[in-house]
Amino acid sequence: MPQDTDWEGLYRQTRHRIGNTMQMLLSLLRLQMRTEGPEARDALGRLEVRMSAAAAAYSQARVIADDGATLVVDFAAYVAEMVEEARRQAEPDPVPDVTLDLVPADIPLDQAIPLGVALTEVLVNAVRHGGGPLAVGLEALPEDGIWRLTVGDGGAGVPAAAVRGSGLGLRIAESLMRQVKGRLVLDQGPVLLEWPAD
Repeated sequence: MPQDTDWEGLYRQTRHRIGNTMQMLLSLLRLQMRTEGPEARDALGRLEVRMSAAAAAYSQARVIADDGATLVVDFAAYVAEMVEEARRQAEPDPVPDVTLDLVPADIPLDQAIPLGVALTEVLVNAVRHGGGPLAVGLEALPEDGIWRLTVGDGGAGVPAAAVRGSGLGLRIAESLMRQVKGRLVLDQGPVLLEWPAD
């Protein structure tokens, strides 16, 4: 009689190996940052934040056994972790207050990684350019068949033309949202990240 596959055990082993690899890469990146000038250090620092966002998704993921196994991320907890990382990016400046309004959501890992990195880009932009207080919301819109993440800050909003400007962060966020068949909405108010619920 065939034995059931221990999906959770296999994933724990894989996550451990991925975590070790990510930590090694982050350590190498931090070493490189120490040898560079201020401009390169800033660029490498942004890369470190993006890598950390991807690594955090793996650490939050768990297995749901169905016909095979699905890896999902507790997305509300993941968003909260990305918000804290963005707040750390503000230091030594005053760290903005944040209000979270997040519904529970299990998002597949392959969606959670690009969504988390896109969210991190938007959050870091909000902290650096909009200032506090920040308001971050996650809601399901079943009538539209979408999930929506909302990021508001103390600034005047981001013009849609900003994506085509010199800022790499919002272009990365827009590209990542396309990967999940979603969109980044910039309309002079809170930034919206929307993607299909199925």
